[in-house]
Amino acid sequence: SSSDIIFNMLVFGSHCFSFCHTIGKVRALIIGTRFTAICYPLKIFWTRCRVRMATCLMFLIPVLLYSFMIPPKAIYRRNEAGYNVYIGVEEWAQELSKLISASTYLIFIGVSIPMCVASIFKLRKAQLFNENALVKQERAMLIYTILITLVHLLKSAQQILWFITMKTNNIPLFNIATSVYFLPNTLNTFVPPLFLLITSKIVRAEVSLVVITK
Repeated sequence: SSSDIIFNMLVFGSHCFSFCHTIGKVRALIIGTRFTAICYPLKIFWTRCRVRMATCLMFLIPVLLYSFMIPPKAIYRRNEAGYNVYIGVEEWAQELSKLISASTYLIFIGVSIPMCVASIFKLRKAQLFNENALVKQERAMLIYTILITLVHLLKSAQQILWFITMKTNNIPLFNIATSVYFLPNTLNTFVPPLFLLITSKIVRAEVSLVVITK
């Protein structure tokens, strides 16, 4: 029905946005501003063509991966008040989407940590900064990596728990998995900019200037 398609489209959009966010952080925050700038300082890695290609892929890959979520039949269940509540697409599509989501977060962890380690090794080996600046660079990079890794581990654990509850038909655990869905997504969205605001004097100065001007 049309209502099924609308609900499925909303779930599809949510999964795509989350995946785009993850890909964007790997491309822009870790590869773009950390790894390539430090490990390839004499090369212009992010040419206009590569930026456009990466941007297109950032949106295209999630759409292709999660497109199977739109056609399936929507599943509803009756709540305590007696109303039918939408809980997602058919079981096979739900399970596949959770596996894809959990896998992407684990891949993010597997890609980001080696890149940060390689960047730190390059900084220390080349001694591109004075000692104090190098310590600050390493500290910021390590804290950022640890925070983002913990957030993605939390999100991956939530997706795996959701998958297990669907396979075992464990309703209490399913309710827990769905009720905490917003928590890792919120952390995933706001931790990076807040960390940047806390650790960067330049960013704080610019934000203060905007606030004072307004």
